[in-house]
Amino acid sequence: METPRKLTDGEINDILKHIEIRSITETVQKYANLNVQESLRQELSECRIVPNKIPELKNLIINSFHNAKIDYGESVGIVAAMSIGEPVTQMTLNTFHFTGLADKNVTLGVPRMTELLNATKKIKSPSMYLSIEKQTELDVQLLLHRKILEKKIQNFVINIEKHQGFIKDCNWYDQFLEMFKYSEFPSEYCSIIHMSKYELYKCNISLYDIFLIVSCAFTEYVVLFSPAQFSEIHIYSKTPIDNSAILQKQISGIQNITSAKASKEFGEINWMISCNSIEMNDIMKASLNSDCININKFQCNDMWCILKYFGIEAARDFLFSELLLLISFDGTYIDKRHIELLVDYMCYHGTITPVSRFGIAKQDTGPFTKATFEESLDNFTKSCIKGESEKTTSVSSAIGFGCVAKIGTGAFDILYKSGVENE
Repeated sequence: METPRKLTDGEINDILKHIEIRSITETVQKYANLNVQESLRQELSECRIVPNKIPELKNLIINSFHNAKIDYGESVGIVAAMSIGEPVTQMTLNTFHFTGLADKNVTLGVPRMTELLNATKKIKSPSMYLSIEKQTELDVQLLLHRKILEKKIQNFVINIEKHQGFIKDCNWYDQFLEMFKYSEFPSEYCSIIHMSKYELYKCNISLYDIFLIVSCAFTEYVVLFSPAQFSEIHIYSKTPIDNSAILQKQISGIQNITSAKASKEFGEINWMISCNSIEMNDIMKASLNSDCININKFQCNDMWCILKYFGIEAARDFLFSELLLLISFDGTYIDKRHIELLVDYMCYHGTITPVSRFGIAKQDTGPFTKATFEESLDNFTKSCIKGESEKTTSVSSAIGFGCVAKIGTGAFDILYKSGVENE
């Protein structure tokens, strides 16, 4: 009895030489063959088989390859549209799912599909995921509160007292004035902000930090801060003090991240922090200032953010994986090639083109094709003014004029010599 073994390089090459894709352009043919052959080579190098079954495996691969070829003239775009459209019609309109993190909801179903196909720049539920490597739960919570979550002055305030005139009998004023060399300051209006000692300690924020922020932002105010045991900020001014503007000043964390939760990654000791915002510049700064944030495992659900910072290839891969997850979430099967065709169309021009009239308008298509999509009268009017024309080669224009579309049996013409039938 023969023992299964791995295929040799010569046996793999013998199989691959029969796998060849023919294309109109040499460049497409070259890279398509490389992609298919390298993928197949990797799979074959890992399989184990008895030697007498190698010819059978070879024939099976070659036959499967030829059967998978698309017939010339087949409308792959229409087939892909039907394959994607059918499961979409079965989606629940408002659905949420968990993407590996507890307590984190992201949009699913038709609303999410609409965001992706329309290339929406302001998505409903922006989120990002940060990988925290080899940290204790306490360290992760400290990182969360001190460097990730946005903290404003209002997050530390217990209450605010409003006074008119100078506050007398304040036993720490003399020490402050001596320290900062204040000779005199306005005393018409005064606000006393009482801070939470616990919240300040939890986020490693001192009264001096708040003093610097308020002093730099509001130069017309004179700001005094008490010793730590009192936890007070006193503000003096000649005009009424805008306490609401003071409370909105950010102290620490990343802007616009108001909610964040940490959970352990599956099967790993690392942590994953999910946040409600996408601020890549600040995230990169935070990762540089902290050796525990792995920027290489950064994830987000905003295609435009990915396009801006990582390029069109990364945006294309994101669209593919997101659409595949979206459609197959409930167990629905869909051929990956249909989704690849869609995302390739959306990313063909180096940016993300929406599958809508706004995207069609940017494509190199004729006036009738544009008119059959949406806004027919406007498109016809613009075409008449510009003197545009279109050949009836596309499906939309051919159907509109009752011509044979260049698909299927209509994709080619039959040529014959006159008089041949009489010979």
